[in-house]
Amino acid sequence: MLAYLGVDQAEDQQVMLAAAQIYHSGFFKQILGTEAQKFSLRDWMRLEPQVNPLQDFLCQMARHEYHHWVLHYFLPLSVDEGGYGGSYTQAAQDMVHSLLDNINRSQMLDTGEDHVHTRQLCQHCEKSVQSVGCFSELTCLLQELLPLVSLDQTSSQSVSRTKSHDSLLLGALSDRMDQSGQESGDMDRLTLEEQETCTFIRLCMSLPAEYLYGVSPQERFSTEALSAVAGFINTLLRNHVGQSSCLPFDVTFYLTRGALRVVTSHSASTASSNGEQWLEQLLTSSPLLTASLLAWWSRLKPLVSHQCCGFGEGQLPTPLGKIDALTQWATSILYDETSAGVPTCADIARGDIWPVAAALFHGLTTKYRSHTVVLSSTARVMKAIQELEGPMGEKVASCLLLMIMLHLSIVDFTCQESKPASSPWVKLAQSLLNTYPETLSIFTVEDIENPSAQTRLCPDRLYQLVPVMFFRTLVACPVDILQNPKFLPTALSMHVKVIGLYQSVGGEEMWGGAKATYRGQLLTLDLMGQITRILMHCLPQCSTESLRQVDMDVLMQCDPDIQHQVKKRVSCI
Repeated sequence: MLAYLGVDQAEDQQVMLAAAQIYHSGFFKQILGTEAQKFSLRDWMRLEPQVNPLQDFLCQMARHEYHHWVLHYFLPLSVDEGGYGGSYTQAAQDMVHSLLDNINRSQMLDTGEDHVHTRQLCQHCEKSVQSVGCFSELTCLLQELLPLVSLDQTSSQSVSRTKSHDSLLLGALSDRMDQSGQESGDMDRLTLEEQETCTFIRLCMSLPAEYLYGVSPQERFSTEALSAVAGFINTLLRNHVGQSSCLPFDVTFYLTRGALRVVTSHSASTASSNGEQWLEQLLTSSPLLTASLLAWWSRLKPLVSHQCCGFGEGQLPTPLGKIDALTQWATSILYDETSAGVPTCADIARGDIWPVAAALFHGLTTKYRSHTVVLSSTARVMKAIQELEGPMGEKVASCLLLMIMLHLSIVDFTCQESKPASSPWVKLAQSLLNTYPETLSIFTVEDIENPSAQTRLCPDRLYQLVPVMFFRTLVACPVDILQNPKFLPTALSMHVKVIGLYQSVGGEEMWGGAKATYRGQLLTLDLMGQITRILMHCLPQCSTESLRQVDMDVLMQCDPDIQHQVKKRVSCI
């Protein structure tokens, strides 16, 4: 080894002396004589990421050559000799696991905690893992190894993955998730899932984006690869990386860049026909990716336009053209602009309804960040929805109301506002409830609890908080909403849901009152009392028809004071 590194005794006496001491030590001889401790390429992959380049006596170029020598020397050897028998797939999988383990280990050393915060993992402004150990060099080595995996896929050496339809990267994540589920309880499992997901996407973003979809052009362009990536976005990314109905900008750009490279890696004719169908199917199967494109389009468009050369000069593929049209429409409404080429309401409303609501929501979010949301913005949004024909307006209003409720859950969950009830979001939610009484249907308990009943853009845990936000919205609520015949049955159902949520997060029975907080901020005993008082305040203003529709079984699960007041009013009908 020293001869390979070119270390001359005259140049570095200290290194040679240390090597001689190790070589002649009894411990080293014991290791050499123990077959079970024979050093393997898997061992090297596990230990090498921990080497600090700043403390390594090898220069960067020498370390680069050393990494290649180790890989190509050991890889052809048999398993008994410490190699992989020439299997590029197994070598790549083990390197992925080693790098992920190293990121987790580095993160725990930095924070002193086992829990990894999502916000810190997906922002490039935070401390970069590339500065810890040989992460950058070994990531480059993995990048060179991944294309060779396709050679195994056509040979008998191919290694089966946990899910045969997953790419190599997603297959490695699936294996880690399965192992985490077997070694932890429910709460620990969720924490480990979050850590593994954030660590995984961070590693992926250090590699060319197309490798998430597969290692070869044929694998990436397959329906199976598309479904696997869509499933990853709809579950793990949505629950552990998603923000307010969208993914972070860098993750959105990474996924979009990878999809465009998959499409444009084929011939020009394929890119313009089958490529558009593939991209359309990806966005349709991944609502969160579509919503994220709508949220960040003003920043993304210049970055992705040059990657769309396979679709004609200056042209966007049809799916991205729809995103562009939606954002133009939302911008023209929010900023009261009219210009040639901006789509009309009728054009926008064709097809799926929820992207229309998402475009309005993210346009409002952008204005909210810049502190330019005023009552006129809310009025223009309401006018645009009312201009949609037939039931389209009501459907857009329902989708927008749910997004607002979920956003308010995040605001309350992170204490971003001291008075969320007075925010423009609450005012808009009240306007939607008042103008479209049928939007109360979004609070149907079955729909909130059933992911398949709606297009889900936020983490599942936020949907549990929608009932809490329902009562936040009722503060200073217009009387017209309270007189809706469906209001009281809905409010009582939400009250029961809040009580159940309060009891399920570790508190004692509601009326015993021992649970202090929910994740430190929500569902305090004081908040439960506020919700009861809000509902008690609304009861005298509810319509007679609303009282007639009350489900007595639901009522019996409510606060005793609420039961008494409702029964008292019902007896007077």
